[in-house]
Amino acid sequence: MIVLVGDFDTRSCSSYAGFTNAYPREEGVKGSEIRSAKQYLSGIFPLSIEGPRALANQWAGIELFGLPKNYFEIYRDQVKGVSEDEISRVIQDHIPGEIWLAVVLGKADDIIPRIERLGPIERHDFRTLDRKASP
Repeated sequence: MIVLVGDFDTRSCSSYAGFTNAYPREEGVKGSEIRSAKQYLSGIFPLSIEGPRALANQWAGIELFGLPKNYFEIYRDQVKGVSEDEISRVIQDHIPGEIWLAVVLGKADDIIPRIERLGPIERHDFRTLDRKASP
């Protein structure tokens, strides 16, 4: 099983980007990826509460999930305090071990060489799919 870590951009030219940092579940996520994720989450947080609508959505989430009222003050420190061991435990406890399926759309000749190390690949041309078939 593969744990996918990264930015999953929907533009076809960069669809593969999210899969360039994939690791076997048993191996876990690398320390540099954890540091990068912590920096990103800490840095983007102020932008996530910019404006009245975004702030209201964050407050609704705090209420919905029963988070502490000082969530905005403690968020960054809590993100920075997450350890590699905690992340590994959560992956083992909550990411299923069975095989996953990833659907990647884009120019196959550009994408396949970049993701083929992740496992078997089936290439399908969407123009040949039966659009009237039952799901």
